[in-house]
Amino acid sequence: MEEILLEKPDMMGFIFYEGSPRNMGNDSILPIDLSWGATQRVGVFVNADITQIREMIQTHDLHYIQLHGEESPIFCRDIQSTGIGVIKAFGIDVDFDFVETEPYHPYCDFFLFDSKSAGQRGGTGTKFPWSFLSEYQGPTPFMLSGGIGKEDIPLIRSLDHPFLMGIDLNSKVEKAPGLKDINLVNHVIKSLRNDQI
Repeated sequence: MEEILLEKPDMMGFIFYEGSPRNMGNDSILPIDLSWGATQRVGVFVNADITQIREMIQTHDLHYIQLHGEESPIFCRDIQSTGIGVIKAFGIDVDFDFVETEPYHPYCDFFLFDSKSAGQRGGTGTKFPWSFLSEYQGPTPFMLSGGIGKEDIPLIRSLDHPFLMGIDLNSKVEKAPGLKDINLVNHVIKSLRNDQI
């Protein structure tokens, strides 16, 4: 992981969800020290109790909380009131209406648009049609997720959306769930940053 951080990713996520093969566990200790420079630490949760989230914020000195469940706008507001940034994930499919994001705008710093999958919370390795993004008019900036790998770099470079602020890398840059391919991560980060995405 220290080798990945040589590229200084803007954010690095740590998953605290028992249903994920990448689960850190509530009693985990982050595998590197906390002097990561500009890299922001993100705790990823699914329908977690706010007490658990607050404990993880303190234990791991988290900068953002990423919510992948059915958390309400009020729940996001309560997290944000602690001074922590909030990222709310939305599963996108052909039936998704971006109107669903509107109540969340005041209480979220970023959205994450991921592929919707029955019974799974992210890490599916699949994409939704990125053409759907044209229906989103903001104002909350978003990150794009869902099966993104090095083969997608040319298409990502061609995306022209004023609210796209970042790319979430996960399953397509792994050797196994939770085990990132360091060389591949470095390659994707360098390639995207060279185009200032």
